[in-house]
Amino acid sequence: MAIVFWAVSLLGLAYFLGAKRHFDFYTVAFVSGIAYFLPGFFGHVLVPSWTNPLTPVPLLPETYAVMSAVLLAIIAGGFFFENIWGESSLALTITSSEGGASWATVIAVCGFLFTVATTGSALLDPNKTQMMQQLNRWYIVATTAASLAAAWAFLRRRWRLFAISMAIIAGDLYIGFRNNAAILVIALLALAMADRGRRRLITAHWRLGLGGTVIAFFFFLWKGLVGLIKLGAWDLVADRLTHASFYGSVVTESEPFVTQCILNEVIARRFEVGVAHFGSLIYQLMFFSSDLGANLSSFNDLFQPALFPQAIGWGMADNIWAEMIASGGPLLLAVMIILFVVGVGVGSYFMRSRNPELRGLVALTTVPWAFYIHRNDLLFQMTEERRYFFVGVITLLVAKVAVAGRSQRRTIPLDLSPLQAPDPHLHRRAPTGRKGA
Repeated sequence: MAIVFWAVSLLGLAYFLGAKRHFDFYTVAFVSGIAYFLPGFFGHVLVPSWTNPLTPVPLLPETYAVMSAVLLAIIAGGFFFENIWGESSLALTITSSEGGASWATVIAVCGFLFTVATTGSALLDPNKTQMMQQLNRWYIVATTAASLAAAWAFLRRRWRLFAISMAIIAGDLYIGFRNNAAILVIALLALAMADRGRRRLITAHWRLGLGGTVIAFFFFLWKGLVGLIKLGAWDLVADRLTHASFYGSVVTESEPFVTQCILNEVIARRFEVGVAHFGSLIYQLMFFSSDLGANLSSFNDLFQPALFPQAIGWGMADNIWAEMIASGGPLLLAVMIILFVVGVGVGSYFMRSRNPELRGLVALTTVPWAFYIHRNDLLFQMTEERRYFFVGVITLLVAKVAVAGRSQRRTIPLDLSPLQAPDPHLHRRAPTGRKGA
């Protein structure tokens, strides 16, 4: 199965890099699959614990089979989408959306200011767990709106707004979160490459591809440095950066090795949770559901105490493919793979719109689905999608109302007729009788 995995990976790389095709989210999905299935190239995953943090465990043949199936489905989806809808376009647009970037920036700045006012110095706490306990919804509003503002400003070439929104995302990265910055960077790269016709990625977009690879490696490095930077331990930062072993360890001990450990262990122990926890998905249709008493159950709540009690408190994230196997076996796994591939296609199709705001919103809602799905469960995946969608829609509605208000003020008729057209009879001289009288 390791040979099969390598063969599928090389086939996909040859297709997405060398075939003459439009850039779409299937390319993003395949790159993500390679990144999150890195353990397949090394033959092991890492089991975390507080006593012996990372213990290598060999990959099972079934784990290789799941990863190969996901990659193969992405390749098949990309092939059929390109050959059926490759030249299609989308006339769908959003009217009066030009102010989206401005309003998103305003919302992001306000959200950031309210975050600072309500959280204070806790934002700079080097202990990420304690810092996250102090964060509130203002922070979510600030970072989500900043991502939307950056994407829309990039497409509208409004560079001042772009700089302001990127500054907020840079602050988010400094605080210790890579998720928003990574989603935004991938979305911007996709937006830059998606509208250039059929090209070979390896020759036509190699500069952007190289830049994306450098940025991706930076995100790996950042996780190993951000805690020391927040502590101000610059001597330790310099020490790490001058040791070659650090650069290798940020890859070989990275998140994918722990994430795929979940899949490996679920398969090894035949772990089952049933489908009851999917009931939490209904609360994704409600705002503030947790504040209203909703009992949200994630997959992590179920598997980590049972499979990794030695790592309670360790941030293991989730694994949607493990969740499907534990909830409904191979059948539910197959259904989820199909839904995943179809969802990538839907996002790729809606990216064909000419409207910048629609394209930016589609990019930011599709990237989490195409790229980050491998480290989430279904509940958190829907939470991420909902944030971008609702903040984006609300911002565009505000922009449309503002445009409508300005248009109405400009078209209100003013009755200036007494000033513009004086009555010709008003100053007529009264008759004085016959001439000479």
